Amino acid sequence: MTSIPVLTLSQFAAQRGLITTADVDSHIHASLANRPNTKTFRRWYERRLTELQAARDETTRLYREGIARGEWREPSLREELEARANGHEDNPSTHAARRVLARMAERERAKAEGRAGSIDHTNEEAP
Repeated sequence: MTSIPVLTLSQFAAQRGLITTADVDSHIHASLANRPNTKTFRRWYERRLTELQAARDETTRLYREGIARGEWREPSLREELEARANGHEDNPSTHAARRVLARMAERERAKAEGRAGSIDHTNEEAP
């Protein structure tokens, strides 16, 4: 039996050249930074924003349909954290993901040892 491939919404959209929330957000920020103060621009901006939002919603719908058909699945929280933990050392989210994974591992060890709920969350380096 083959396993179902893991695919995030961002990966799905990138593979197919579809619109995501990031595209909508970048349109909003770029337009707000450089906008002329005219009715014509405002109408164009609102029309284009509506088009992008509809395309984003369609991307999400197609992604969810693929999940429902069993073509792929969303990554679990652990899979997302593991991917982020393998990021660049200078990225704060890399370190945050590593801390979360370490806490998850400690909770799992505590549960396996029958001491669930007794994990000390204090900072040992504090004076």
